[in-house]
Amino acid sequence: MRPIWKGSISFGLVYIPISVYPATREEKLSFRQLRRSDLSPIKYKKVA
Repeated sequence: MRPIWKGSISFGLVYIPISVYPATREEKLSFRQLRRSDLSPIKYKKVA
């Protein structure tokens, strides 16, 4: 992950590097329907 901002803080002779990273991340959401009785996934069949 790349930092949004890079900088530093100095106190006299002490130098502290700082990097700011985003607080969010991307995640893939999956909305599966589950059968209530045994929590197994519901499958769909296409019938012609």
